[in-house]
Amino acid sequence: MTAQQTQLDFGDEDVGAAHVETIHLDWQQPLLRSAAAWVHKRFSPIQQRDSLFILPTRRGIELFADELDHAGASIPAKRITTGELISYLVDLELRPASDFEQTLAWAAALASQPRDPLQSLVPVIPDADGLASWVELGGTLRRLHRSLAAEAIDFPTAARAASTDAEQTRWGLLLQLRQDYLHHLHAAQRVDRDEAALRQLQQDKLFAAPHEIVLVGTTDLSPLVQRLLKQCSTRVISLIASDGSVKDQFDAFGVVRPATWADHQLPLELSQLIPATDMPDQSRAVADFVLVARRDHEPDQITIGVTDESQVQPIVGECLWSGVHSHQYLGHKLQVTAIGRLLELLVSYVRHRTWRALASLVRHADMSQFVSRRLAKPTQDRSAWLAQLDEMIASTFPRSVDVELPPKAPHREAMIQLLATIDEWTSPLMQSRRSIGTWSAILLDVLSQLDVSTQSVSVASPDNRHTDHQDRTRIAFGAVSRMLTHFQHVAEGLDFPVEGHVAVEMLMARMAEERIIGPQRDKDVSIYGWLDLALDPSPVLVVCGLNHPFVPEAVSGDPFLPASLRTNLLQQLNDRRYARDVAALHQMLACRTGEERRIAFVVGAQTADGSPSPPSRLLAAATPVESARRVHHCLTKRRAARAETSLNNLDSSRDFERQSIATIKPLRPTPIHDRPVTRMSVTGFKDYLTCPYRFYMRHVLGLRPLDDAAMELAANQFGDLVHGALEWFGASDAKDETDVEAITEALMTQLDRYAEAFYGDNVSATVALQIRQAQRRLKTVAIRQAERIADGWHITRVEASVDEKSVDDRGQPKKPTGITVDGQFMGLRGRFDRIDHHPATNRWAILDYKTHRFPPEKKHLKKQVDGSTCWIDLQLPLYRRFIPDLGIPVDPSHVELGYFNVAEKDSDTKINIAPFQEADFEKADEIIEECVRGVQSGNFTPSQDPVEFDDYQWLMNQRQLPLPTNSLRTTAS
Repeated sequence: MTAQQTQLDFGDEDVGAAHVETIHLDWQQPLLRSAAAWVHKRFSPIQQRDSLFILPTRRGIELFADELDHAGASIPAKRITTGELISYLVDLELRPASDFEQTLAWAAALASQPRDPLQSLVPVIPDADGLASWVELGGTLRRLHRSLAAEAIDFPTAARAASTDAEQTRWGLLLQLRQDYLHHLHAAQRVDRDEAALRQLQQDKLFAAPHEIVLVGTTDLSPLVQRLLKQCSTRVISLIASDGSVKDQFDAFGVVRPATWADHQLPLELSQLIPATDMPDQSRAVADFVLVARRDHEPDQITIGVTDESQVQPIVGECLWSGVHSHQYLGHKLQVTAIGRLLELLVSYVRHRTWRALASLVRHADMSQFVSRRLAKPTQDRSAWLAQLDEMIASTFPRSVDVELPPKAPHREAMIQLLATIDEWTSPLMQSRRSIGTWSAILLDVLSQLDVSTQSVSVASPDNRHTDHQDRTRIAFGAVSRMLTHFQHVAEGLDFPVEGHVAVEMLMARMAEERIIGPQRDKDVSIYGWLDLALDPSPVLVVCGLNHPFVPEAVSGDPFLPASLRTNLLQQLNDRRYARDVAALHQMLACRTGEERRIAFVVGAQTADGSPSPPSRLLAAATPVESARRVHHCLTKRRAARAETSLNNLDSSRDFERQSIATIKPLRPTPIHDRPVTRMSVTGFKDYLTCPYRFYMRHVLGLRPLDDAAMELAANQFGDLVHGALEWFGASDAKDETDVEAITEALMTQLDRYAEAFYGDNVSATVALQIRQAQRRLKTVAIRQAERIADGWHITRVEASVDEKSVDDRGQPKKPTGITVDGQFMGLRGRFDRIDHHPATNRWAILDYKTHRFPPEKKHLKKQVDGSTCWIDLQLPLYRRFIPDLGIPVDPSHVELGYFNVAEKDSDTKINIAPFQEADFEKADEIIEECVRGVQSGNFTPSQDPVEFDDYQWLMNQRQLPLPTNSLRTTAS
């Protein structure tokens, strides 16, 4: 057998009338309907039961069963797809190896090869113990082997086509790998089904399949299957949709003859082509078509076709917005389901064991419920631990969970308990190396503890999307359970011991592409892929994406193939794809003629990712003039505006959902006037001046930003780091040191002490670098502090505070700190970084540490358009009001107020005293009273001015936006 012998094209005379019977059914009717009627008339119930029916797709099998039922025929027990047919046509002496077992055998063959020869195959050789990499490479060779076998080409034939030295070297290695691969399979009592099929063809002996074979609409059988059918002595019946003009364009098995379809002309009308632009516009075009069709047809009479999976979700969303529910038969890949995502998160945690991986894992809904059941007390909020975890990560920036948390980490004990709960659950996966089969059983047991498959399901409404999600999750978990059970029985000779995280990762990779199809409701419009559409009997069909490269699907060549074989094979594959799709499109058109049947094709200008997408070359299946008209129509015309559809035409339950979606309001909490504000902080005044509504959210509701995704200290956290070191220095015996080196050493000691207490040494490299940056800044502070001491100033108090408490720290009564406005008292509270005293002159100063370079007047005042200034921060004026409560024995007007700027540049690190005059303070006092009056009266009107560094931007938008990566946590009691 040579590479040139792979193109098969034989008619009835090649096969023989005794072997194959070809039945051409009129394609004016749906093929499956005509086929069901033919089978009912021709076959007895016993013949139907004993025959083997072959259809192109799994959906085709289901539709054929429906048509047989409608025709009054019994439903055959043996119905398989073309991909499964080989198993019935090949005499297998041993158990066929599963895809996973084949991959493992290829991986074993690769891993046993010397490293140097492998460089002709892959430029980067995996490590000797990099089993996951070997398995992935083994999967690549398995796919190469299968794709060649489908064309009836074995590895020796491909090797003989190699012409260059590099190709001959590569294929010499591949031949050796094939021998080793087959040896590993044989040792494990397994056989490669494709290799057995090729060997059977080479022996050229007749093989009798156990059943009579009926092919239904199999226009794209692979050359391997065709040759096996030709060699099979069992009777074959082929049912083809065609008419007299195209009978000769199919072979005896109903497979298209590519050469005869090259010039075929499709009866495609311009009115059946709907031009569209980007993917949203294409989705709207589909939804509009469906809305119009629903005036005369039930949902189960309407089908939506897609030519690429990326089109599904936009169409589902647009249909839902229009009040139309849909069911996607393509389903969801396991990796995007809840259980698939859980497996990915589990792999990440077991492999990396970081706090961030743990946080991602426990945020999964099923994990969150699992943890809450074990952590929460009966009277405790079940979500409290999650908020505590966010706060701990956002404050401490820990890395490995195997390093002890720092002493000052928020909620430290609760986090230790959380970690113990997760580690207890994942501990089976932390054992020493086990076989993949053993790990499959262990993983299934670990997942079963979550009770995913027994979650309660609401049955309040058949249109409940939450119910759909639960159903899909339960179905996905069932699929995972079945696959893991299957993986437990991997042939012992092919299994090998690996670490737990490697096993879970490998198993997840095998399961990721599995399709999860949820239940279909009675009033859902079906969404099918391109290959299912030729068999779909629905009277109404709209297909999205009649575009290149989706139809015909582009075929890419394997880089491992010899160039001559690759070119020849690509040409054959592309010709077959084109012929198959032209025939399918003609079949769709032919069975949808008349007033009650409609068909349309949306031709877009862009794909879902925004890439340009020209019209499909199927539009060129016409005369040159007609082909030009079609392309011109799709590129220049614009479709009509959205069809007007009365809500009365839709189900009442969907009317409600449609109206609910259409009336989404901005997510804004309503001010609660029975929660009076009785005290205000210094920073609260600035927040109220910026925006009263944002003040309400932060200081009344307690909504504060918490970003646990950050990898570095935020500006305020860096400020806390510097403040902490300076505070502890000001309370130490070193505060009166005059020597710069001694002050520096003391500051470094306090900084290290603070960092160790709040961060430890288990932080990211970025945070560690920021700690080093704080050290550099504090070295300059030491110089300024020595200068301050030399000038006669001394630190008297640090972190002094005033508030509305009626007793002091010793329990003695004191006058509450606050302000009375319009007869109402408002408690005030504030904290002072540092109070200095100059004994020689009895001067006092209140200083606030700032890790920026700006002087007080820059931060407190804003210049107006008319040249005047207005107060935007009242911190220092409020400090001035607190002076009597601090026990400073001088008139407030004689106390200096200012910043100790600890800036990035050494020249900007200095003390800046505020130059405010008495008139400025009087104006500030008026604004302070205005703020208090506004808060007491409940005036929380949002500011119309833009807010810099807005923590509530998404909450204030006029339309709802996706939540950002950080979350808002309520810290108020």
